[in-house]
Amino acid sequence: MLMTASASAQQPNVVIQWNQAALQGVRDSSLGPPMVARALFILNNCIYDAWAAYDSTAIGTVNGGSLRRPSEERTDANKKEAISFAAYRAAIDLFPWDKLSVFDPLMTALGYDTGYVSTNPSFPDGIGNIACNSILMRRHNDGSNQLGTLTASGVPYADYTEFMPLNAATTVPLGSNYDYQSLEPNFWQPLTYFNGKALTTQVFVGSQWQNVTAFALSSSSEYRTYAAQFGPAQYGSKAYEKQAQELITISAHLNDREKMIAEYWANGPHTNCRQGTGICSVNMYPCETTTP
Repeated sequence: MLMTASASAQQPNVVIQWNQAALQGVRDSSLGPPMVARALFILNNCIYDAWAAYDSTAIGTVNGGSLRRPSEERTDANKKEAISFAAYRAAIDLFPWDKLSVFDPLMTALGYDTGYVSTNPSFPDGIGNIACNSILMRRHNDGSNQLGTLTASGVPYADYTEFMPLNAATTVPLGSNYDYQSLEPNFWQPLTYFNGKALTTQVFVGSQWQNVTAFALSSSSEYRTYAAQFGPAQYGSKAYEKQAQELITISAHLNDREKMIAEYWANGPHTNCRQGTGICSVNMYPCETTTP
């Protein structure tokens, strides 16, 4: 009995289960960090709005309090079901490649039928579907180009701003014969490198993100003035030289603990990305990453 109780106590709640499933969607994708942050927000936004319908005071972010159910319906079972349908609808929209392998099996394990597409607010599956559909309708047109409708290629999240880096791509290291005078040190430069299989050139990920409707800020430029004042110094200044030297010194004297921290947060391909790693930390539940 004690062993059964212990196992039950360790079972993650339904919100954590859906976040873990979403993180598998991240690991199975090639999404960049901006896209991952947005996707994880949307999924949890859908979860919150579905749950809010069964709380006495919480207000949904899209439908306000219009979905609130009477007190007799505010059971854990109804909350769990509404949350699961909302999370499922969000997950298959954001990570469609894992529908059959990850999200459908989770719904089955939880005891729900994915075929329930009702929008009847009298039932928890309807609440979940309504809450998520309302959010997805807004987010499909938030400037991220998730559906690929803003570009002729139709590729999801493709850049539609025609961004071109000011500095031409170059290999690493540059070497002594490189024309450093042609560089603009205050701007990003894509690098060309061997990734273990072939030469590849970096692409600026999310160049359209300045146009995406923010969810944690009032606007994408909210801290731009602050960053200009207190962020990285401009090339040619004493502060720039000081900051550069500090970075060189720090990198040259990393101890084992600092190296492990740096590697942990590096989050390369087939990992949770930094946002997912943050969710793992918040959940305080084991989350593993895989290697390419």
